[in-house]
Amino acid sequence: MENGQLNWIANFIWGIADDVLRDVYVRGKYRDVILPMTVIRRLDACLESTKQDVLKMSEQLDKAGVANKVGALSKAAGPDANHAFYNDSPFTLRDLQARAKQQQLKADFEAYLDGFSPNVQEILDKFKFRNQIPTLVDADALGPLIEKFLNPDINLSPHPVRDAEGTVRLPGLDNHAMGTIFEELIRRFNEENNEEAGEHFTPRDVVKLMANLIFWPIADDIQSATYRVYDGACGTGGMLTVAEDTLRDLANSRGKDVSIHLFGQEVNPETYAISKADLLLKGEGQGAENMKFGSTLSRDAFPSGEFDFMLSNPPYGKSWKTDLDRMGGKKDMSDHRFVVQHDGDELSLITRSSDGQLLFLVNKLTKMVEPTDRSPLGSRIAEVHNGSSLFTGDAGQGESNIRRWIIENDWLEAIIALPNNMFYNTQMETFIWVLTNTKPMHRKGRIQLIDATEIHQPLRKSLGAKNCEFSDQQIKQICEIFLAFEETEQSKIFPNAAFGYWKIRVERPLRLHSQLTRKAIQGLRYASGDEDIRQALHEEYGDALFENFSSVRKQVEQTLRDWGGNGDEDSDGDEDSDAPKRTAIPEKKRKKLLKADTWKRDKKLYDAARALRDELGENVFTDHNIFRNAVSDALKNLGIKLSAGEQKIILNSVSWRVEDAPPVIKKVHKPGKAEIDPLYGLYEIESDGNPMVVEYEPDSELRQHERIPLMYQGGEPAFYQNEILPHASDAWLSVPRVLGYRIPFNKIFFKPPRIQDIDSLTAKTDALLIEANNRTHTREQLLPGVRQAITQDTPISLEDNGPDIDNIGTRWMGRVPSHWEIEKAKHVFREVVDKGHPDEELLSVTQSQGVVPRSALDISVVMPGGDVSSYKLVQPGDFIISLRSFQGGIEYSACRGIVSPAYVVMRPKRRIHEAFFTYLMKTPRFIAELATAVSGVRQGKNITYEDFSEILVPIPPIEEQVQIADRIRSLIQLAETHQQLSQSIREEAAIAANELVAGQLPCVAERSEDGVNLS
Repeated sequence: MENGQLNWIANFIWGIADDVLRDVYVRGKYRDVILPMTVIRRLDACLESTKQDVLKMSEQLDKAGVANKVGALSKAAGPDANHAFYNDSPFTLRDLQARAKQQQLKADFEAYLDGFSPNVQEILDKFKFRNQIPTLVDADALGPLIEKFLNPDINLSPHPVRDAEGTVRLPGLDNHAMGTIFEELIRRFNEENNEEAGEHFTPRDVVKLMANLIFWPIADDIQSATYRVYDGACGTGGMLTVAEDTLRDLANSRGKDVSIHLFGQEVNPETYAISKADLLLKGEGQGAENMKFGSTLSRDAFPSGEFDFMLSNPPYGKSWKTDLDRMGGKKDMSDHRFVVQHDGDELSLITRSSDGQLLFLVNKLTKMVEPTDRSPLGSRIAEVHNGSSLFTGDAGQGESNIRRWIIENDWLEAIIALPNNMFYNTQMETFIWVLTNTKPMHRKGRIQLIDATEIHQPLRKSLGAKNCEFSDQQIKQICEIFLAFEETEQSKIFPNAAFGYWKIRVERPLRLHSQLTRKAIQGLRYASGDEDIRQALHEEYGDALFENFSSVRKQVEQTLRDWGGNGDEDSDGDEDSDAPKRTAIPEKKRKKLLKADTWKRDKKLYDAARALRDELGENVFTDHNIFRNAVSDALKNLGIKLSAGEQKIILNSVSWRVEDAPPVIKKVHKPGKAEIDPLYGLYEIESDGNPMVVEYEPDSELRQHERIPLMYQGGEPAFYQNEILPHASDAWLSVPRVLGYRIPFNKIFFKPPRIQDIDSLTAKTDALLIEANNRTHTREQLLPGVRQAITQDTPISLEDNGPDIDNIGTRWMGRVPSHWEIEKAKHVFREVVDKGHPDEELLSVTQSQGVVPRSALDISVVMPGGDVSSYKLVQPGDFIISLRSFQGGIEYSACRGIVSPAYVVMRPKRRIHEAFFTYLMKTPRFIAELATAVSGVRQGKNITYEDFSEILVPIPPIEEQVQIADRIRSLIQLAETHQQLSQSIREEAAIAANELVAGQLPCVAERSEDGVNLS
């Protein structure tokens, strides 16, 4: 049956909801009635022709005293019901049409439902359909509902409807077509209710491709045997059905007789009910029993099951926190599937609780059949994932560990990228993962990546977001690329190790100057944190906070409540008040502020620092090591006892970073206890003429992490020499390292966007300039008369919207001069995370206006209502990666303020011309490259600093950066000038038109006796 006919039937059923259920249910509840009624009508249509046979058999069994009638009645129900279900009530739906009284209809309809076989009863229970009957009866809607489903304009029976002459008026619906209608209705209801993108029906063309990918490679090895097929997120069961048909067709074409058993689990009651009903309609009663209800993650229905073929489209981007809690949480995980022994280590495969899609794949991998002589095929798996499964999760985290576990066990055969808009209610990038535990020899140790994004054909009519599909020929084309296992433009092959890396911390020494100034020491009064609040409290309550806190505790507690907005409602009404305006203080922070010990300790630190200043003076110490020793000696001399942590607070408060200061020594090794190894931070220095091995204190602000590819030639030492030392001669690697895996699919197949040909562009611009010049003389003739005509008139007010430059499309050429540097971005910019500045101006990061104060925006924005102490400080000259940078580039800030903690704030590490990099990071090619570094698949995609840091950027000499930026700026100014010119001429035209239509310009047209001569 054509898509158009199926759509018409689906539209008709969809329309029943509006016709009958409006004013009875809210729209989000329509599905609770329409879906089960669709199933009931389909079952009813399959049972109509054998109704009397079933009733007669039931009567005979009752007379014979047979209690278990299921088998006999199922058989009597006939082939349309595939001898799998029955209804032994005296009614059909058509019989109920004639009921005039609602209460009689209710009783008979309930009796009709009670007559279904036990397997159908479970389906109705999962739909919770009986709960809807009282509502339908009270609204007098049950009768009209039944009547609509019996409308002669639609046919839900497997048999065609013929007219009086025997001509087919309505074709019959086979099981596949009926399943497609079910799934289309589910898709529409999901979209209506804005359900998660992961909860959608997998299109048949994608399912066919998946089935072919797992069956074609072993088609010639299929034997006359029993095969078990499993889907752990089976939805309506369509994927299992297609897999069964594909396997059977391949077996039959090779003269093999196979027995196929289907197994599935589904957590959604409605789709579970539909999957079970679908199998019943196909006569697969045992298959229906193998469909299990519940969460695959926390309530595995097949804990000891092993399956030959497995395929799924699990939900992605959907929280599984409820399952995680049920399983004991991350720390006490009780399920052996998700904590495995690998390479001598216990490996946690537990992903973020916000997305559990990869756990469905792990579940399948634990159910693989071990290959033996009797079962040489092992298991084959195909599963759909979105892009986050390729790279989300850092080294050592669950997602990365799953990829490591899969790749190091050599189970991953291929990943195929699908075209966009292949699914019904999601536009995410999607990929098919193909896995097996019996790789053929030529695939061992290697992984194939296939870009099938351009292989598709348009749908004649879109179905939701799905606007394209695979033809049978295109499915064959993709499978042939997979089977060929060759390097082409669409197929890339890599060794397993190509996707692995060591994540290692790169440290640089802390370099400080120190000085015991009064200002620095004053800050120690509030060393316990929340300096602005503590200072305000100190100003109000004085030294009693430090010396006798209990005497002012109640007043402090009341003040904190008042500052949180819980005091007198009128207390904040004075707009001219100088009192600080504060949001509610979090409970944890409030409790700390009310701890007397924190105030007491702060006074202790303050007094100690003052004593140290009296002892050591206020001279600047340019070597922090000398200063630290001097402080230690002075404390001993003064008899002041401080813990190591307390001493560190004082040292930090009076010290600041200086790039050329001597490194701060952390540890001195005893002679012979350590060998010199600058690679790992063990350096030799001389002290009093004696060599010694030392470690330096790392500077957390200069700390970076590097990903060292497993296949990097020369390993860590070579990477250190080539990639780190040229940019930081004092850096070292900090162990331990962490092993990670990620698959940069989009980067591998990245194609720079095509830039418009410069010749055609300049030709167009020249033509426009010529056209504009040709029109100039008209203006010169017209305006003097206009000016004269309106000299005495009031000027016409015209709205001036100003120039509108949303994005500047400058170019970043693919080739750069040989004398330019090309560096990874991490060698040009460092990430800056400076929080705790709640009083700074809030900034907005926009693509059209750059970084601007929120108060300056000419649109309404939502201002944060809570604590903004976690927001990041931005200084003039910083660059910011926003959630939209993958679309519009990276923004430059010329102002100071704070931005959302979701943004990445970066500061140049070396001398650059800021304007050059501002323009560079807004070019189309750079933005396209940036988009390949996304770390998420929401509508707003995260680009982390680590992802950005690996991008290569060109670095011209500084004087050329200035020249390039000036040229770009001049082009932009030219565009602005032309835009302003265009606006100005439009205004002139409007004014001239006003005078022309009023006949005020006699100099333009000459009058004759016969009228107006316009020639």
